[in-house]
Amino acid sequence: MVTNSRWIATETTRDLANYRLRTGLSHKADANLRFIVTRFGHPHPLPKGALRESFAPGSAIFRSSAHRYLAMGSNGYVKIDLNEVTAEARLHRGKERSPLFRTILKWSIIKGLEKKEIFSLHSSSVFDGSQVRLFVGRSGSGKTSTLLLFLLNGHKMIADDAVFFEKRTLYPFSMRVTLDPETVRRLRSAFTSKSFWLPEIHEEKLIDLGPIFETQTARIQPSSLSLFFLNIWNSRTSKLRRIDAKKGLGLLLGSYLAEMSNSYWSEWNKIKVVGHIMKAYTSLLDNTECFEVFAGSDQRRLYRLLNSV
Repeated sequence: MVTNSRWIATETTRDLANYRLRTGLSHKADANLRFIVTRFGHPHPLPKGALRESFAPGSAIFRSSAHRYLAMGSNGYVKIDLNEVTAEARLHRGKERSPLFRTILKWSIIKGLEKKEIFSLHSSSVFDGSQVRLFVGRSGSGKTSTLLLFLLNGHKMIADDAVFFEKRTLYPFSMRVTLDPETVRRLRSAFTSKSFWLPEIHEEKLIDLGPIFETQTARIQPSSLSLFFLNIWNSRTSKLRRIDAKKGLGLLLGSYLAEMSNSYWSEWNKIKVVGHIMKAYTSLLDNTECFEVFAGSDQRRLYRLLNSV
């Protein structure tokens, strides 16, 4: 990564350092990022015939062959090469603190590793010394709160948002997660007697969970692997039901495609990419128990239910 911004360098390398230290995969990634901040915006000249894919006030995304352009008018531009997994951004200093940089960093890591046949699950995950539990679901399905539920009960964190795997080898990975005050309040009140603690927050905040909880640092080849597909429902009680690998594969693919729809790579070589993902997920699901979870608001009951299998 190259940048002239101290803030961007500090913020992105905090997450990139976790990736390097906890996965041992930095030599395998194949992505390059260049973020330049200027006093004045520099609109990028779009290629003739570029097609507009989306539009919002002040910005638009265009595509031309293997390139994507985020045109932001006088605020600058982002150019992404989907073949090479490279990103170039030249933005007005007023956009320096945009979350855009962390988003590009995350997806560059994911797509760079896919080129090396190392795939990702949009999942939080924990390890208790013998069993790995993966909590899968779309944004807002309760992955982070369920992760915290297990961490507060002494489990090791493997990943807080995305876990990488190669066949049945899992690589720990962590980026800072966004915690909301209601999640923290609910968990603090449910587990006040625990030795672990959660910081009090009054607005959504990025938190690095690694220094707070015990974290798995070495790759794992678990003897027991369970996948939990999370749903939040309007009830105090929680329910769990076992599902077969075929349904589990469909839910994993749905989660992957939902995540990719939020990125510049959503439609690039989609059939080819999904084919590779299906093969990798099918292999991971072999001898894996799959459950669909309907998570209620009673945190203690939810933990006992998920920890019982």
